[in-house]
Amino acid sequence: DFNSTNTIPSWIREAPEEIDVLLAQRDFVQAQKILMKCEKTLATEYPKFSNDTKHQLSEKRKMIVDWTKRPTRSCSLLIQLGEERKAARLFLESRTAAQKYSRKNLVMEGDLVRHNQKFCRIFFDHIYETTKEFNHDFENKADSFSSLVVWVQAELKAFVEQFANQVFVGNTDLLEQAECISAAISGSLKASGHFWEIYFGSFLLRVYDMVVFNMCREPNM
Repeated sequence: DFNSTNTIPSWIREAPEEIDVLLAQRDFVQAQKILMKCEKTLATEYPKFSNDTKHQLSEKRKMIVDWTKRPTRSCSLLIQLGEERKAARLFLESRTAAQKYSRKNLVMEGDLVRHNQKFCRIFFDHIYETTKEFNHDFENKADSFSSLVVWVQAELKAFVEQFANQVFVGNTDLLEQAECISAAISGSLKASGHFWEIYFGSFLLRVYDMVVFNMCREPNM
């Protein structure tokens, strides 16, 4: 039965999720290698195979093609012309679009804790890699730094809202909520550094407020 997921190796079934993580880390080369390895194996060893995994791999191919269309040349040209702020805006807008695309394609799979761990890992990798790349491309461009600060604040706000909607809804178990919060804190600590302590500190306070509010809603608390 070629439509059964049991007919293909586990590494192929897990590849779409692994590619998502690599894209968030901006590791397009490794993501492409995994995709091509999967496609080659399916074409040669499972030519009649067709199920959701193959469809997901097809979607990842589109993502890799879209995400690698970076506005690097446009940004470089604007910087050379002395238009650092426009270049910064173009770069950060492209990163926001990439993150939104990633969130859109992150479907709920398995339990809440596992899904949330992936959600947090992708988001904070996104913050870390964007900041690192921004610092490289806009080194010694102090006027552009404010754009990055505003961008991080906006990204964190969107993350907190989605995090709350995922974790603090319905009858989610308190233990599961605690594990989700732990994943968020671990991710924020990884992404923080240099000048981000104050912003991630604010993020942690928001998470704490969510916990207190949710505990007050619990019966017998």
